[in-house]
Amino acid sequence: MQKITFSSPQKVIDSLKNNVKLAVFAINERGEPILRVSDMKLQSSSMFHSPVGILEPALSYARTHYNKDIKLEDASSLCDISPSYFSRLFSKTFNVGFNAYVISLRLDNAKFLLRNTNRSVVSIAYDSGYVDCGYFNKLFKKHIGSTPLEYRHREEL
Repeated sequence: MQKITFSSPQKVIDSLKNNVKLAVFAINERGEPILRVSDMKLQSSSMFHSPVGILEPALSYARTHYNKDIKLEDASSLCDISPSYFSRLFSKTFNVGFNAYVISLRLDNAKFLLRNTNRSVVSIAYDSGYVDCGYFNKLFKKHIGSTPLEYRHREEL
């Protein structure tokens, strides 16, 4: 292994873009490496991607698993970033929090099922990720402006 000292962050980025594998060490006061902190490779580093690219694993998971219990911590781990950074980045990128995004996916699914099926509200609530139908009704009314049954009857006209 050869020791290279970089004079700027851009030189680190250029090295990574050229597929140079870097090992980052903590050093003592004499400049000697004492602890390997991490390995860096461009393919696994999220610092070169757009915010949407960084968040895409969580977005994709949420779109396909909205009916499951999705925790912010799990979503952030899919993106290989901390929960606090994930939350800030998500809110900044989409102007809505992650939990609100999941709620909108669930309610969109519920609205689709209410318009296109004759299934019960309880069944639709469950398939949309809600085990408590009362909570589902309350949330639906808060966000949509009517109860699920009122929405279904309004859409039938």
